[in-house]
Amino acid sequence: MTKITINQIELELPEKEALALIEKYQKPEFEYPVFKRGKLSGVIVKFTELTKGTAVWSGTSKDVIGQEDNDWISHTEKDTWQDIAYDAERDLFDGQPVYCWDKVTHYKAIRFYDAISNKVFSMHGKRRDVVYQNYEAIKPEHYTPWMLQAFETLERG
Repeated sequence: MTKITINQIELELPEKEALALIEKYQKPEFEYPVFKRGKLSGVIVKFTELTKGTAVWSGTSKDVIGQEDNDWISHTEKDTWQDIAYDAERDLFDGQPVYCWDKVTHYKAIRFYDAISNKVFSMHGKRRDVVYQNYEAIKPEHYTPWMLQAFETLERG
């Protein structure tokens, strides 16, 4: 028999059952970060908890990129949020402005990252264009008005 405490209740169970309960209650429901886009405002939030996150794209909202909040509407609210793809390996969200380049020393292109196909969007805003060897996120303070406008026209289908 194994003693465990779940939600401040002490239990004594056979080891197999105890391990199953531990896994059920200690396993996070979501793998964070989770990226969501506001259906009305276009703000993109990088959630680190159910209602805690940072605005990474402002859209048409008054939220400022980099604004942290512990009181966002829960990212599980389907009427408020839509999913945004995220490439955890590169730490880039879908449509994020990036510098990209191959093994050249004097050239970097500015494109929008396609987190679904791990490529970039084409110059016409379509998915699955070119693969580069290197990607680097453009810092939000370097975003320009044309980037903000072009982001809204990317074909996400």
